[in-house]
Amino acid sequence: MFFEFFRQYLFSARAGALVKKISWLTVIGLTISVSALVIVISVMTALNHNIQARTLAVEPHLTVEVPGVTSGNLLEVHPLAAKLRQDPDLKIQIFESQDVILRTQDGHFRGAIARGLSQESLDRMLLEMHKLDEKKKREPIPPEILAPGEVLMGVDLAVGLGVFEGGTVMGVPPESFLLPPGEVPRLVRVKVKRIISTSLADVDAQNIFYVRDHTMRAL
Repeated sequence: MFFEFFRQYLFSARAGALVKKISWLTVIGLTISVSALVIVISVMTALNHNIQARTLAVEPHLTVEVPGVTSGNLLEVHPLAAKLRQDPDLKIQIFESQDVILRTQDGHFRGAIARGLSQESLDRMLLEMHKLDEKKKREPIPPEILAPGEVLMGVDLAVGLGVFEGGTVMGVPPESFLLPPGEVPRLVRVKVKRIISTSLADVDAQNIFYVRDHTMRAL
């Protein structure tokens, strides 16, 4: 049927000049439209895979919260964690997450999400990000890079606060603003050891990462 269309309308000697021109314009228009559609679908599919890979390198596939357990050390020895570790296909990461208000020495404030990981989980996350950025020839951060009191900060959050690598910020829990006058809120001072870029706007603009049980213990 496809070749019959070409034979009857495009290459037929009996077809008028106007019919041929309309037929050629129609075929050209359809070719351009289909080609544009295929290109757009290909680009969006590749972009979706890239975003998905980056998201899964930073964010967990599934988050499980155990009621009544508020410490990472307790969760490490919990029967649920031991049961999940029995599956070799699962990568288990125990982390803590809390909202904080970051304040710089210049008086700039910004809300952030502080996420505490074990050193192994943090190394795994950085390795996955390094694999995605191999074309940029970035060196992976060594395991011993984060000492107690040091954090990794998203690039957009650092820009918003005006913080550079080596700078210090003060972390305050949001509920401190609800304390009665005269009561001193809990504070923690951390050093920005490295500014990282995950190419994910939500992560780079909100998150700081630290080694669990070494930093943010006052909060």
